[in-house]
Amino acid sequence: MGKAIFRKYQVVLGLHNQSNVERIQKAISIVEMMSTNVYFPSPLVPYAQVSAQILAAQDAYTELLIGGKGKASIMYNEMSRLEYQLSGLQAYVENVASANQDYAIPIIQSSGMELKRPPDRSAKTFSVKKGNAPGMVILNTKAKRYAAYIYEMNLNPADASGWVKVCVSQISRYELFGLTSDRYHYFRVALLTKSVQGPWSVILKVMVN
Repeated sequence: MGKAIFRKYQVVLGLHNQSNVERIQKAISIVEMMSTNVYFPSPLVPYAQVSAQILAAQDAYTELLIGGKGKASIMYNEMSRLEYQLSGLQAYVENVASANQDYAIPIIQSSGMELKRPPDRSAKTFSVKKGNAPGMVILNTKAKRYAAYIYEMNLNPADASGWVKVCVSQISRYELFGLTSDRYHYFRVALLTKSVQGPWSVILKVMVN
């Protein structure tokens, strides 16, 4: 019997190139998702402490908009403290994911963070994006001759029983309507060739308008 390979998973917060408002909103989302998640009961940085720092950053941003000497420096300091605390949650997610190798990727995604991946220079085969209408998303995958496409959706990828089939189609592009706005939805796709289903794709998430 071969020896199981242990992988140390790395995650990213997804704050790169985001504005201060977007970073604060991302922090709120992470705390909300992790504090109600059975995989993350006891972080080294308490959720209440991070929430208090989020409020401090929001107050500093409000003061910055009002204007005044030194407000930009205060805002910078409060955001730096917030990102430092988020890095503690980031390390916690990495440890939990690495300790649960079989479920590491959905655990990471259920935290509101993202799996750190090496640069991928190949063409993407599966994509999910917001549609123009509220509650709409567009699913698309690389077309393959004589294949059908099975799309599934989940609101919590850590729950393996939560996957719901939304479409089985011979067209690789599918538009889905009626989803709950302002909530993350998770999607995956598998190809069906000659009545044989292939492996599931990576799980992609989108915040629905």
